[in-house]
Amino acid sequence: MPLPQPRFPANEPRAIAWFWLRYWLWFFLLLPWMLARQVFVSAYQLVAALATWNRRVTLVAGVFELQHMTSLGSLLATMLFGERFVCSRYHDVIIDPGPLFGRRILRRWLERGAAVSAIATTHSHEEHIGNAAFASALTGAPIWGTASTLQAVVAPEQLSPPRRLLMGQPQPGTQSPLRPLGSELRTERVRLRVFSSGGHCAGHASLYDPERRILFAGDSFLDTIFTAPNREVSAADWIATLRRYQAVEVATMVGSHGFVFTTDPSLPEIPFVVRRQDPNAMIARKLEFMLWASEALAEGERRGLPYAVIEACLFPWQRRWSWRNWFGDESWRLFSAGEFSRTHFVRSLSRTPERVPHRFGRFESMRAAVAALIRRRWDVVRVHGLAFHPTNVVGILCGVAASLGALGLAARLADPSLPFWSSFIAAPAVLSAGRFDLLAIIFAWWIFVWATLGGGVTRRMALAIGRAESEPLMESIRFCSRPALAFPSALASACLLLILLAPRSPGLLVPVLPVWLYAGFVYGALVTQRLSLREGLLAAHSRIRNGTAVLGRQVRLLASFAASTGLVYLAAATCTAITWRFLTAVGLPAAGELAALAILAYALGYTMSNLKSLQIMLYLSLGP
Repeated sequence: MPLPQPRFPANEPRAIAWFWLRYWLWFFLLLPWMLARQVFVSAYQLVAALATWNRRVTLVAGVFELQHMTSLGSLLATMLFGERFVCSRYHDVIIDPGPLFGRRILRRWLERGAAVSAIATTHSHEEHIGNAAFASALTGAPIWGTASTLQAVVAPEQLSPPRRLLMGQPQPGTQSPLRPLGSELRTERVRLRVFSSGGHCAGHASLYDPERRILFAGDSFLDTIFTAPNREVSAADWIATLRRYQAVEVATMVGSHGFVFTTDPSLPEIPFVVRRQDPNAMIARKLEFMLWASEALAEGERRGLPYAVIEACLFPWQRRWSWRNWFGDESWRLFSAGEFSRTHFVRSLSRTPERVPHRFGRFESMRAAVAALIRRRWDVVRVHGLAFHPTNVVGILCGVAASLGALGLAARLADPSLPFWSSFIAAPAVLSAGRFDLLAIIFAWWIFVWATLGGGVTRRMALAIGRAESEPLMESIRFCSRPALAFPSALASACLLLILLAPRSPGLLVPVLPVWLYAGFVYGALVTQRLSLREGLLAAHSRIRNGTAVLGRQVRLLASFAASTGLVYLAAATCTAITWRFLTAVGLPAAGELAALAILAYALGYTMSNLKSLQIMLYLSLGP
């Protein structure tokens, strides 16, 4: 049955006013039903996400596997928009290795699976290329994609806050070999035909196995009626892609955001994973809708109607696709600040897209400024949060304990009458006793501790801030066990010594902060790359040439450090008081004192960890 022609009003004020009155009356009449229906839809989508939580599904043993990637954050996208995230392995080809949050499950999957010869990316969006370089480094396989996709792997776009929140920001640069997709992707085990499948975005490619009639469609299909696309969508290209698909027989269609649709009886029907539906019929229905919408919009433009009226006529409340998709479409529009919307669908169909206005012009015009503001603030808040990580805090505390413990032991050797726990007054005592030999030994020990343990903690922070793959602390310590790290470690140790000598000469505190901050820059250069000391100093100095910019950012970061650290100590004092009173009331005063000491020690470790992390952030933010 052909789709009905839209009912356009006459292009006159009275007719348009009457049209809008009826449109909104229908909307408010259907609103309770649409909201009630969405409760059940979201519940079903939540069940689907939980049932496939990081689940690996084998469809053909040794040939075809799916790996679902789920996180607590991705549940929001699943419940509101129905999107799940799937990576495919077909023979020895990994297709769309998924977003950043799926990195750990991807590692476990690839380490247990068969050999991989190719990493294929269908297009440049973050949930498809986020793990491409990681998967390539893990398997040694080259990354295949179109020119625009490979460019995005090397230099990904800066995402808006909503997309960064859901998917994570891919990082620039890769040492992986890159291979452009031609007409065919061939490995030792499989030969896949490559389709140019634009529409969803420029440079989209799909893979097709003629033998099994499997189409790995990426995001070139998405849904039979998909009406809230991104800004890059091109209806003309999408229609051309669908016609290209009709030229081949498709028994199984695999996307990256939900179900596998198939008529192949050899593939099992799996709840929430495989549906027994004919992909050819689905492609035909989508093409029919796209052609209908294109013709309808052309008629509205011919009549000279406002684009808001044309959009409303494409989505009349009497049609299923309008009320069925309304909640997801408008949620996408609001959540993304207009980055995804029905208006982009209309714009993609228009012959003059530049004339199609934004539905919420002011709302969208504020998006870039608000996104930039949130991005800057969110990055700082995120770094404060990273400093709370137990590995970082405990590593710092172990370094402090090793430093002060050794100094206390030296003080006992210099003056046996001093108690062991007198580390804070040990340095003056050692100097008073004239034991410069002990002080030199202790200083060398400090350099070793803060080069290896301190450097390892700093490297872990740098990897986390740069959103790179994390590594065990011992591996980071081994990376930092290099003579070059002795220099920033000596600077940090000198700061600690000046602080310990400050009770005798308070003026010694003056150089502590600038020396500490400079040491942080040198640490940043040496822990992010395997550089010599000379190369590290050149890298650090190259980033601080613009003194005004560095000073401005430094002041802002120190202000945020003071604010966050003040809040942490206020919270620590509150928790200490509550814990001590409770344990004292139940007759455990010693436990109360121990708990209070642990809380305050953690706050101290956080202070040093936070200052380190902000200095690394400053180093990375200044660029090469």
